[in-house]
Formats: sequence, structure tokens, C-alpha cells
Amino acid sequence: MDLYPQRKVGDIYPARVLKGGALSQVLVVEATRALSILGSEMYLRWGLENRPYNTQRDVAPPEKVIRGWGGEEQLVDRLIEGHGGVPTHDRCFSRQPFEGL
Repeated sequence: MDLYPQRKVGDIYPARVLKGGALSQVLVVEATRALSILGSEMYLRWGLENRPYNTQRDVAPPEKVIRGWGGEEQLVDRLIEGHGGVPTHDRCFSRQPFEGL
């Protein structure tokens, strides 16, 4: 969710509401910058569906989450081989993601 107009404008933040791919790109830059401060050289974003986590009712065991991603075998295939969607590999501070493993 974008907080515009209650957020700063400039650098990676345009003077407009961000959504979709534009918001995703800003979030990747934010994450890679934060991870670089912690000493990480890369950020792997797999593009798996998020589950809601607003209340205690939303808590799900890992098995249920993995089933929601197609099951363990399909998940492993996707993570290793890129089946069902190619994961994004972003180097810190990179504005253009590298698509692939």
C-alpha cells in the first residue's frame, strides 16, 4: 500500500500514487537497500502468493501455506527450476530486476 501523499517525494518516490508494478519496483529497491545495510548482497523475490495476516484467525500452519502454493513438490520445482513463474533476482540498488535464477 502506498501512503502518498503522506510520504516523501523524490529519489525513488514519485509525486503520485504508486500501485501495481511501479509499487513493486519501489518495494524491491527499499528491501534491497535495507538488506544491504545488514550486509546482504542480493535479494531473492519468488513472487509467491501472500496470505493475509491481519488477525490471529489468519495464522496458518506451514503445511497449509505450502499447499496453497501448489504443494511441496511443485514449490521445490518452482524455486529450483523456475516453473510456474520465473523468480526475480535483484542485486542491491538495482532498479531493473534480472529475471531468472
